[in-house]
Amino acid sequence: MYYDHANNVICFASPCAIWDYLPHSFEGITFARFLLAWWREAWDQGTTLPLANEILARTGLSAATLRNIVKQDPMLDTLSPPRWLALGPLISQHANEEPVASFLNQGISQLAHLYDRFCAQITPSSPPLLVLGGSIWSNILFERAQGALARSGIPVMHSQGNPARGAIRFRRTNPTVKLEPWASRVTR
Repeated sequence: MYYDHANNVICFASPCAIWDYLPHSFEGITFARFLLAWWREAWDQGTTLPLANEILARTGLSAATLRNIVKQDPMLDTLSPPRWLALGPLISQHANEEPVASFLNQGISQLAHLYDRFCAQITPSSPPLLVLGGSIWSNILFERAQGALARSGIPVMHSQGNPARGAIRFRRTNPTVKLEPWASRVTR
């Protein structure tokens, strides 16, 4: 959703969810899938790196159990949220180390690509402000994304609170606005 300078709301026109365009998106489950797929590969190769050991410890599972879950269910549908949510802080802690740094760089690159697609759709008179929040809660992740996006000419701001709750509040106060993924405009 985008608010222009006249306070018009414009929704991204797409038949898919916005994150479908970002396989390296900044959301908890995506972080967990990445870390566990990397962990499984490292474990299968017999590599015992500190990050691999931290991943295993945070899940609270044995290596054999975790490997079996990741092998059989790479989307992690059967892994309970407390097990994968515990992995989130590892992204910030290892943001400057491989393979996490490459994963984050790919996500930032895809975010810039999506921003460019959005701007091509709405043709704003000035670059819209990209507001990042949700999974980009840590200052380390935000500053990394902000720096890279600024080098591409994309202005970025860090949101406070939960963006999904903000969208729900907006919907409740503007019930006539269609928030389907097709472009719409509303003036408050």
